[in-house]
Amino acid sequence: MKRFNFTALFLLMLTAVACQSLVDLGVSSTAVPDAPEGFPTLTPTPAAGLSRANPLPVGAAVTLADWRIEVLEIARGDDAWEQIRRANPNNEPPGDNEEYLLARYRVKNESGSADDAYLGLHVTGDNLALHYSFNADVVQPEPRLETTLPGGGESEGWLAYRIWRGESNLVAVIDSLLEYDTPPQYLALEPGAAIPSGQAALESIPATNLGADSREPAPLGQVVTGEDWQVAVLDAVSGQAAWEMVYEANQFNDPPPDRAMYVVVRVRVKYIGWEEDGVSVSDSSFTLVNGQGSAYDTPSVVEPEPDLFFELYPGGSVEGYLVFWAKEDDSGLMLLFDPPLSGDYETRYLSLGLGGR
Repeated sequence: MKRFNFTALFLLMLTAVACQSLVDLGVSSTAVPDAPEGFPTLTPTPAAGLSRANPLPVGAAVTLADWRIEVLEIARGDDAWEQIRRANPNNEPPGDNEEYLLARYRVKNESGSADDAYLGLHVTGDNLALHYSFNADVVQPEPRLETTLPGGGESEGWLAYRIWRGESNLVAVIDSLLEYDTPPQYLALEPGAAIPSGQAALESIPATNLGADSREPAPLGQVVTGEDWQVAVLDAVSGQAAWEMVYEANQFNDPPPDRAMYVVVRVRVKYIGWEEDGVSVSDSSFTLVNGQGSAYDTPSVVEPEPDLFFELYPGGSVEGYLVFWAKEDDSGLMLLFDPPLSGDYETRYLSLGLGGR
């Protein structure tokens, strides 16, 4: 006659109790794909405020490190522009595809230190890019918010942002700039605002070899796809037309050197990787190369708007201008795209469709 295995029964009962406790807590248990069988890893849904998909609700107070932050009110569109215009008549209206957002915050540094602490207050929405207040390039309405405060310091006031016209699901991204190990907090600026994960759609985009070889750069207008990025050159101009664009961007920009010309390129970049906290893309990710493989330095100029300086979340897509100069008689000009912190598998070459002048 077989003996009953009480040890196995006891372990089975413990497992059942543990699973029921997880259900009661609203936590699901899933196995990591690469984990050995029988060793599940708990993956609880992030608590409110720790993700863009589950931000704290409108009106909630945020506690981050030694900071306490509240959003008191927001204004956008024509209402925001009217306040910004009254703050300083020299403030410029938003661009064709932009609008202003104003947020009035109350912040307090609750630490006991006399040293200054620094708070980052940014905004994102369903366009999946980060909007910095310092990119608004306007004189803020009064009272203006101070985000650098010593322990015990408080401030209440406005910050302005440039967002895309009609952008929805606006969420504040709150970051303690000296607490590098502290993740940002997310706070809804509109009722019901949330930005769901699009991971499944991004993971279905296959990388291709188009543009991987400098001898066969991607044609103008063609999208190249790496592991984490998609890039396309939308337009490219050189010579006098490019110099006029650079001069219009800022009359203090220098003309090109002798026997050189400006090259202005408009690109579209999409982040298809999965870094949830976002990644940066800027003109530093691009180099102008000629048909012989020689690379040009990037001139120090004010670029036409929009310039390429963005923080993108997974799925985010932006357009911007790049400015280079090259020899007047150069041919086979192309862009080398090589984003930082990426391996050779991400490098791509894109033709500009330009020869000499």
